[in-house]
Amino acid sequence: MSIEDFTNESGINNEMISKDSLLSDYKFTEALSFDQEYEGVPGGNVLFGGMQIRKKKYTDDTAGIWLGVDSDGIAKLYIGNTTNSVKWSGTTLTITGSITATTGTIGGWIIGATTIASAASGERIVLDSGNTEINLINSSGSTVVSLDYGTGTTEALFTLNVANDARRALEIVIAASLGADAKCITIDNNSASASIDITDGGLVGLSIADCDTNAISVTVAPTGGAGVDLTYGGGDYPVIDIEQNGTATNSYGIRLTQSSASVKDGIFIDNDANSAVARGIYIDRDGTNDSAAVIGLSVDSNNAGTSGGIAIKLNAKTAAIDVDSATVALDTIGIGTGNAVLQVATDNTVIATSTTDSTGRIKILDASGNTRYIPYFT
Repeated sequence: MSIEDFTNESGINNEMISKDSLLSDYKFTEALSFDQEYEGVPGGNVLFGGMQIRKKKYTDDTAGIWLGVDSDGIAKLYIGNTTNSVKWSGTTLTITGSITATTGTIGGWIIGATTIASAASGERIVLDSGNTEINLINSSGSTVVSLDYGTGTTEALFTLNVANDARRALEIVIAASLGADAKCITIDNNSASASIDITDGGLVGLSIADCDTNAISVTVAPTGGAGVDLTYGGGDYPVIDIEQNGTATNSYGIRLTQSSASVKDGIFIDNDANSAVARGIYIDRDGTNDSAAVIGLSVDSNNAGTSGGIAIKLNAKTAAIDVDSATVALDTIGIGTGNAVLQVATDNTVIATSTTDSTGRIKILDASGNTRYIPYFT
């Protein structure tokens, strides 16, 4: 059927496409065209090859409409242009450009005026453009995960809220095959704020159950404070409580190692308490060893140089060492009766006196570093 025959039989005439008609913007031969080339395509429902408005064929990107059977014998649709279009290739529907919808569903997601939700109720994910947030809601209706930009400057960007059931808020798993750079969390904080702020630590603020090398490692010296600063007042519990039950060679409760370049004290205690019971160091060393003496404090000062080594240096206003002569720990035997105030290495060198010669001597140094001896008797 030719265009002329179609217009004669359908009633379309020159008046309908005149200057003032709806079709005045189109050339008559481009505005409506019926192609009989593919009438023989199997299927039985094809009446004509294609209908097009401004488009010549399915692959034509000119703004317009093409509907029909393509040269490969497949029915296709192309509405629009390369920027905004709807295309049906016979197997795939492709939409290019923006889509505006305030209701309905797409891919199982429920469309609202400002939200898209995976379900109407129960466990669901809600993308909320009105509040600029993404929420994960549990079966009880509580928001357990929220990604929220918000308008408040103190509002969290990412919130995990464990509600209605006991479980971990966050679990990070890294495969053992990955290298040292596969860190669970990396924080790069260039502000003057705290990198991690625990406002309520619950029963235990931080629990480390297992690690291969160091539970906590601080490798860079801070520029404005201590490497680890523990500060709090009051309470009935210690600032640091270490329970050490190891039996290995290096399983110390605390080990502090300084290199030969160090010029400061390994441990410095500045105790300004007015209370007489606030000791700088208090050691409670108990035991039930029957074969060897337990030691409360052991100092090994070994200077490889020629200047000697001092194990303990004391400077006191009243007494450098004050020994309680009543009892030692739970022992009811007084010092001087069955317990030694001072234990020294054996030196049986006799010091002759005008009365009785000594059994041995104790070596000491005076303030100038000169060797002196104290005799002792049995």
